[in-house]
Amino acid sequence: MNEGAHGKLGRAMADRNDDDSDLRARFSARIQALRVARGWTVEAAAKLIGISKPYLHKLEYGERDANLDLIGRIAEVYGVDEFDLFIWPGASIRHDVIDLLKSMSEEALQGLKTFVQRMSGAEEQGRKQSRRGA
Repeated sequence: MNEGAHGKLGRAMADRNDDDSDLRARFSARIQALRVARGWTVEAAAKLIGISKPYLHKLEYGERDANLDLIGRIAEVYGVDEFDLFIWPGASIRHDVIDLLKSMSEEALQGLKTFVQRMSGAEEQGRKQSRRGA
């Protein structure tokens, strides 16, 4: 039996909800880990962020979502870039590499950037040559 467009849409929405739940859980765990690493209580962190203790508790347990302004305030108070709130070491090779980059000096990052740009150029050159040869 053909499930039709409604069945596919429902399945896609369920998959999206699973992804949203996973993102919420990871974000929640990340902000809790950052707070704990600083030795702060929920009450102290909430006060610095400018939200109530119950609200931060709900954020840390995935019961509430944060808007962009709040994400910015959390990042500022915890002393990280906003994107650091969405980096989960161990989640993927990309997350692991980004996590490693955080400990590098600006000079080392510039050298790495130059290297990656050269490698990307060489890779593109190789693809062009392969297409010509095919």
